[in-house]
Amino acid sequence: MSFQCNIEITENEWSRACNLRDRFWLYVVYNYGTPNPRLLRVQDPFYRLIASSKGGVLIDEGEILRAAATD
Repeated sequence: MSFQCNIEITENEWSRACNLRDRFWLYVVYNYGTPNPRLLRVQDPFYRLIASSKGGVLIDEGEILRAAATD
């Protein structure tokens, strides 16, 4: 079974991402609490991710997977 899990960050966090740009990293851990957790890192998410406002900022899981650092 596969399901999509969007990530929500606060308006303050999104504002910091906007101001800090390449010095800001978004870290997302999927499957935490399992034997196979997966850590994804996105540098400058304000530039690299498409987000929508919903009180905070909602980022689509596909956007994180596309933009995550590969090293």
